[in-house]
Amino acid sequence: MSAIKKILLLISALVYPLASLETGNGAQIEDVINLLGLFPPTPINEGNKADNQPFIERGSRLLDLAETLKDEDQNELEKLKEEAREDRVVSTTLTANQIANYLNEAALTGIREYKWDVSKRFRPQFTDVPYKAGNSDEKMRLTVTHGYITGLGSLKTERASLDVNNNELSTRLGFNDVYVNADFEVSVPAVGSASASKAQGKVQVKLRHAWIDAKVNMDDNGLPLNIKKFKATSVDPLVVRATNIGANSYKPVFQVAFGEALKQITTKVFETNIKVRFNQGLQKIKADGSYGAGASPWWR
Repeated sequence: MSAIKKILLLISALVYPLASLETGNGAQIEDVINLLGLFPPTPINEGNKADNQPFIERGSRLLDLAETLKDEDQNELEKLKEEAREDRVVSTTLTANQIANYLNEAALTGIREYKWDVSKRFRPQFTDVPYKAGNSDEKMRLTVTHGYITGLGSLKTERASLDVNNNELSTRLGFNDVYVNADFEVSVPAVGSASASKAQGKVQVKLRHAWIDAKVNMDDNGLPLNIKKFKATSVDPLVVRATNIGANSYKPVFQVAFGEALKQITTKVFETNIKVRFNQGLQKIKADGSYGAGASPWWR
């Protein structure tokens, strides 16, 4: 009989308090004891407390046995958990940084193939940018066209770690000196005594440092399976130049709007277009079943 089943039987027995044995009500306990096969059956004297003392002692011994069986099952459970953890451990001779570098290089291969390391264009976009006009909350309409991003070829691994218990690689991919260029048109409504204003020109914004925090699910051999997380951000944008707003009273507001709008556009490019290139490289490694030796020549 399994330890689990014995414990269940013991629980059933204990539904009838052991103290009841002192009053002669012990037939159910005797049935359980006999079923367990722990002690030879002994008739119960329904009217004699002294004759029932052996059953009281047996009940105490059964409680001790229940604790022992419980400990054994707990140990078995812990052993199974440990075996499950061992089954999930990544088995690879590569370090986290080496794996991240291979994935980074795979993404760069796709970036270069599409010539995004030279420039990456983005589609025309517009946004309503909130701003404060005195005590009033207003919005200006900003439209950007003919936009493109440079500096994507600077992609590199900044840090990496490997969670071997969860088969998960965490890495940060960084960009340095990313420039965002676009033609702009911006307009603000008349508010109170302030007149409406409109401007057109060219703008360039610099992101000195931008990065992507990524997580990749790995198989037990240390090869990538899929992307779990791909989140981009950057430092505050710097407006390098913006034409035709020098004499405009809204210049400071325009510059803040340019910086935040182009930063958001760039972040979206990272989380969509760059993610696609990263995933394509990842899937190629997965298909090849190798990080280098014997793999296809696309990453050499």
